[in-house]
Amino acid sequence: MALRLLQIVLPKRHDVEVLDIIGRRETSTLWTEPANDDRVRVSVVLPKEDCDDLVRRLDAQYSAVEGFRLILEAIEATRPKIEEKPVPESDVSNDEDAPSKKRRAFFGGRVASDELVGQVAAGAEHSRVYFAMVVLSTVVAAAGLVQNSAAVIIGAMVIAPLLGPNLALSLSLTIGDLRLARRSLWTNVLGLLIAAGLAMLVGIYAQVGAVKDDPNTTEIFARTIPRVSDIAIALAAGAAGTLASTTGVPAALVGVMVAVALLPPLVSFGLLLVSKDATVAQAMGALMLTATNVICINLSAMAMFRLQGVGPNTVYDNRKSTKESTYAMMFWGLLLAALVAIIVAWPSILQRLPGGEEHRQDTKEVQAEEQGKEPEASQESPAGPNWEEPTSETVREGEQGSG
Repeated sequence: MALRLLQIVLPKRHDVEVLDIIGRRETSTLWTEPANDDRVRVSVVLPKEDCDDLVRRLDAQYSAVEGFRLILEAIEATRPKIEEKPVPESDVSNDEDAPSKKRRAFFGGRVASDELVGQVAAGAEHSRVYFAMVVLSTVVAAAGLVQNSAAVIIGAMVIAPLLGPNLALSLSLTIGDLRLARRSLWTNVLGLLIAAGLAMLVGIYAQVGAVKDDPNTTEIFARTIPRVSDIAIALAAGAAGTLASTTGVPAALVGVMVAVALLPPLVSFGLLLVSKDATVAQAMGALMLTATNVICINLSAMAMFRLQGVGPNTVYDNRKSTKESTYAMMFWGLLLAALVAIIVAWPSILQRLPGGEEHRQDTKEVQAEEQGKEPEASQESPAGPNWEEPTSETVREGEQGSG
């Protein structure tokens, strides 16, 4: 059971009142001590999933009180062990927030909103470290794609500097924090532009291609064909990453980084766009895969944040953010619908792009192989495309001539 230490500092005149808000607790998990001459510090140890509701009530009651301060810390270990006690049915049925509590319990319990915002918002900072991670991971991804090394590409996936800004963007739109939304969007755009630009510079020197039957370009070629299945993968992985963040299980994010990697398809786009051995159609296919991951991550992350009951602390802000969050989800949903339509019509769109006809044929062959069908090219007669099936008339004439 993950525990948190919540410390409440406030004027002495509220010492009895705050204990009523905290409720009944074991004496070993609740204590009061003087902070200074006119303030007291109340400390309580409680499960992480119980923090959010208590923090909201305390903030609503004392946010306007001078000298009030809340401090929330993670507890690594404590002795003696604190046993988790089930909540009585009567308490759950009388709680106005019971449906939200049940959802959080079903998903394993989430951390407090303030703690979650602090953790996720750190990914929206466009600092020197962030830019350095983008550059380094782009170099690693480009090297892996040029060398056709899956292991090196996975290394770039695990670094995953672009995942943080996207999760921060989703969270900001969910809670209605427009300032965080602008910062995370700007950080995301800068990271994408830097990665694409650096990939183009590498591509000018490397001049890589993406040939279907070339064993040296399989990694790049695999990222030039957007599929409908990629949407399902990105949606599921984005939801898993959000669930990991809200429940305080960051180790699961590694799998999300690999499943919906943003850098390898983006770097493939940059490499192919400037290469003489590649086509615009192939580069646009890699760009489509990048767009698929970005849209699906944000849409599924917002949906999971809302399922986990993430929202601001006040009722007014909650209504406002719910409205804004709904509009944002509708926007991402429309983008996803457009994306599905484009992917379905992708073979037809390729015909209008330079080098698209050849890539269209490769795409159809790959799709046929994935579905267990023979490619169309293998169904043609060895006599050539102009060969016609003989009719019964021509067969009789041939028999008479031979007789």
